[in-house]
Amino acid sequence: MDSKRKLSDDASDLRKRAEDITGEIEVKYPDDLVSIEKMLEVLHELRVHQIELEMQNESLRRAQGELDAERARYFDLYELAPIGYCTINEHWLILQANLMTFTVLGLSGRSAIINQPFSKFVFEEDQDLYHLQRKQLFKACVPMSFDLRLVKENGTPFWVQLDALAGQNDSGEPEGRVVLKDINERKRNAELMDEIERRFRTLANCDLALIWTSGTDKLCDYFNEPWLAFTGRTFEQEVGNGWAEGVHPDDFARCLETYVTAFDRREPFDMEYRLRHASGGYRLVVNSGMPRWDTRGKFLGYICRCIDTTERVKQWTP
Repeated sequence: MDSKRKLSDDASDLRKRAEDITGEIEVKYPDDLVSIEKMLEVLHELRVHQIELEMQNESLRRAQGELDAERARYFDLYELAPIGYCTINEHWLILQANLMTFTVLGLSGRSAIINQPFSKFVFEEDQDLYHLQRKQLFKACVPMSFDLRLVKENGTPFWVQLDALAGQNDSGEPEGRVVLKDINERKRNAELMDEIERRFRTLANCDLALIWTSGTDKLCDYFNEPWLAFTGRTFEQEVGNGWAEGVHPDDFARCLETYVTAFDRREPFDMEYRLRHASGGYRLVVNSGMPRWDTRGKFLGYICRCIDTTERVKQWTP
């Protein structure tokens, strides 16, 4: 509103100046009124036209400034975004791509990706998944999201999360928007954790001790094979609080109190209780538990190791 008011004031000033000039001319040359009147009329029209042009130029300058600001915002939001953005047609031909897209692909420039089929950058082993998903985008016209591997220019595969949405361009033709999030680090960490988990289970199953773990909800979520062989029960029977069915009724309250107290305090614990054997009788076990933490110090639950001490106790019992 202020810029419009200023523009109006400037136009008024210019008109007044033009009118002042014509008044001066009339005073200076009174003898040739006809020619002077015509001249003044032409001059007045020229002045008005000049003012209109100046007003138009001011509007154009203002529009250009707004356009430049919009381009700057577009560049920041689209070109410099930390994730890849692509525009594709219904055949998944890449029409546009931002800087991050060809950066993560290791491409030298935009020309290496524009007007290229998206499949060119999909890892060979994931081509079937890609083609299955791409057919659904424009057919179902619903947002989709899935993980797949792309290939850098040097042949190195890496994981991305692909989010796509179908739409139309200004001409009404089918067009899609694709977002690429580099999740390679997340996938690598997940694979590493899976490997660690496999190693843990292998070591736990090779141990003669009975091993179990619990999560942050106090419920048991893992039992090794020696435990299951000892109790003669399945994992599904033992998981959660199922293990409690095997503890001798006279030992259960004390056993549970020791575990819960240590858990709430995040402290190690040791306890003895009688656990029902697959043969049907009870055997005495010593259970040692330790709290588990991740690399950032986040509490994960407990890992516990039980040793059957029945025979040892018998040897020392008079």
